Amino acid sequence: MDYAEMALEELLALEYDLTSAVERLAQQPYIEVGTELLSAQDQLYAVEKARSRAEQIERTAQAETETTGEIVEEAGEEAASPQDAGPTKVMRGGKTRRSLGGEQIKERVRGMTDEVSIEYTINLPRVPTSVYNLLDVTEEPLLYCEFTRTDGAAFGGATFGSSARRDGSRRTFMNDSSRRYRVRSFIQHFSSDAVNIVTLEPGETVTVRQLPTLLPDRVAQINELTRATLHIIIERQKAADSPEWLLETHVTEPIWLLAKTSAPQASLDPRTGKWTDLTRYMGAFVTPNTPAVIGFLRTVADGHPDKQLSGYQGDVRSQVEAIYTALRQSGMIYVNSVMDFNPGRRAQSQRVRLPSESLSQRMANCIDGVVLMASLIQGISVNPCIVVLPRHALVGWETGPQSDTWEYVETTMLATHDFETAVKVGNSRVATHQKRFEDTGDPAWYRRWSLRDLRTIYGIMPLE
Repeated sequence: MDYAEMALEELLALEYDLTSAVERLAQQPYIEVGTELLSAQDQLYAVEKARSRAEQIERTAQAETETTGEIVEEAGEEAASPQDAGPTKVMRGGKTRRSLGGEQIKERVRGMTDEVSIEYTINLPRVPTSVYNLLDVTEEPLLYCEFTRTDGAAFGGATFGSSARRDGSRRTFMNDSSRRYRVRSFIQHFSSDAVNIVTLEPGETVTVRQLPTLLPDRVAQINELTRATLHIIIERQKAADSPEWLLETHVTEPIWLLAKTSAPQASLDPRTGKWTDLTRYMGAFVTPNTPAVIGFLRTVADGHPDKQLSGYQGDVRSQVEAIYTALRQSGMIYVNSVMDFNPGRRAQSQRVRLPSESLSQRMANCIDGVVLMASLIQGISVNPCIVVLPRHALVGWETGPQSDTWEYVETTMLATHDFETAVKVGNSRVATHQKRFEDTGDPAWYRRWSLRDLRTIYGIMPLE
């Protein structure tokens, strides 16, 4: 079937049907339906690629559509000097892009002696509250705000000046052609303010990235999908040495706050139309130092032949087997509760229980079991990993200290199969998907996140 010839609506419908088929097969024993599941995943992969191309074509076409806005706000005073540019017209519209990938809104700001265009983009309209404060503002900001001075010819490339203070430091001041803007954003009721001040020279473009810090006590109350309001406030300094700031625009945008039990998988960059992988943040759900995990390790030690867990100082495989067996004997059952209500196609996420919850409730879905076993493995000073496959995940462990050799176990088999069978299936499943990754070069088939790397390189720390 030539998916490239299908309309976007047809591809979306086919993708939905194939996703349902893959999820149905994934719930059955892999040793029975492995071949059929891989075939369905191959077909789904091809459809997803075709759908992604169709969406990109649509976004590109819509981005070229120009709409003329009308003046909706006026602020400021009569221009007295180049620093006081006078009445400012805020134009809504300018260039507005709407697509399946989300919305990008451009605001144009015009003064009497200069012109500055301001374009802001909400990068995370579905905010992953569970790991939000771990995000890097340079890579995953909530908000982009781009300022462009389009009057370079009028002023001819002005520069900064500076003078020395008595303490030896220097103060920087603007010349007559500089413009200063202040950007402030916050999520009403849920965050503190993020504030940036930018200085624009003629012809210059400056991009501000903001990630307002969430308030922990407010986020703790978010147990389900929650609607919130993002405020974006842009002001212009009245004059170079003036403490007064003139309001250019104050807009509000609706956003969604995902439940604190939601783990982000991917986010669509509205500026490029490309997906950003966020699966590494699942490492935050690996919590080896909680009382529940430490307490359960005592049970694991009791079941080990040596009655102790010595990590790499002992037989690593037998210790991982003791963890698996103890979980199985505890009555841990597998439940298919991966659905996470997340509106729109701008983000992908999954419901995840923290290990302490899984231990107390004696139930775990695919991801729950992975972060639980990873927590217990890391708790015995062995380096675990999280392997992300299409709509599935497994846990593995490094067989020797910094050996980069790994074994894997299928945690969904906890209630039905012994350790040796679960390891055989886990190793086989990872090898198959790793080969597909090598053949296609697409990491969607296979990603392996070493917990050591997540902690030391990416700075992803446990949530509790």
